[in-house]
Amino acid sequence: MDFTNVTCEAVETPVTVICAIYAFHVTVFFILTYSIFKHKNCFHPFFSIFFGCFMLSYAVSDFFTFLRLTLYRLHISLGEGNVTVLRLYEILYIYASPCAVAILIERLVATLYPARYEHSRPWSLMIVAQLLCMTVAILIVYSQEWHEESDIQEYCMVGNQALIIMTLIILLLVNRVRTRREIGSGQLRYRYQMSENITALQLVIPVIVLDAMLTVVDILWKLIFSVDLQFEASQCDVKHYILKFTVSRLIRLMFEFFIQIAVILQHPAIRKKVYLRLHCWSSPSQMGSQEFHVKNVLGEDIHTKQTSDEHFCALRANWA
Repeated sequence: MDFTNVTCEAVETPVTVICAIYAFHVTVFFILTYSIFKHKNCFHPFFSIFFGCFMLSYAVSDFFTFLRLTLYRLHISLGEGNVTVLRLYEILYIYASPCAVAILIERLVATLYPARYEHSRPWSLMIVAQLLCMTVAILIVYSQEWHEESDIQEYCMVGNQALIIMTLIILLLVNRVRTRREIGSGQLRYRYQMSENITALQLVIPVIVLDAMLTVVDILWKLIFSVDLQFEASQCDVKHYILKFTVSRLIRLMFEFFIQIAVILQHPAIRKKVYLRLHCWSSPSQMGSQEFHVKNVLGEDIHTKQTSDEHFCALRANWA
């Protein structure tokens, strides 16, 4: 059903607010994705590619949501294209979960085989992993049409989140054991790799945990309140549907905001760039409010308008 054919006046204000927030999120996610790919050498290239694709899935899926809500707000119909946009959104939304598993497995390999993995570039495995993540997402999306169980997608997503948590626990345990065993006793190169791995984990763990929490919240809202991921204008007459949908979107957007903050704070290159940008913005006001004094070796102020001859004459007088 093309939801733009149904008018729901009560939802226009919430949709306008949600669209504005989605526009902000789409912009930030695309900027972060670009920065991750641009600074891919901060970590192993495979980690940067996996993580960049993970963030890109958020950017594009949010864009599709923004597009559908905006067109609905403007009373513009996509016609048959609405189904295509919805399917693309669902695939990219679900793709983030198997991609999170791939990121954790990549870090597990980096933890277990740091010396061998540092210069390893098995691109064929990278391509296979990406195709596998996309295949899993497509299968979950279309499982609804192949199975009579109405909540099959939700069950698949719950299973995926369980796999993510299990892989994350294994990764943390392995990393803890190797860090305690090798710290202070390994070669300098190994200690550098271990430090890089810890930095990568500090970046990816909060992001993946937030993503898992977000997905679980989406599933619970679908199972408990019957509120789907996308707005359904045909449900406007259902009691409290608009309120439930608005709250569910705001909760999701809040989690996405926390994900963006985690990336900005934990990615070394992005954090440095943001810090420098903020410092540049604050410097003019600070410089205008501060007085700078140049002192000589005796601790006396040197007047900025003083000529070089006057300065050296003053020095000779002091040393005489």
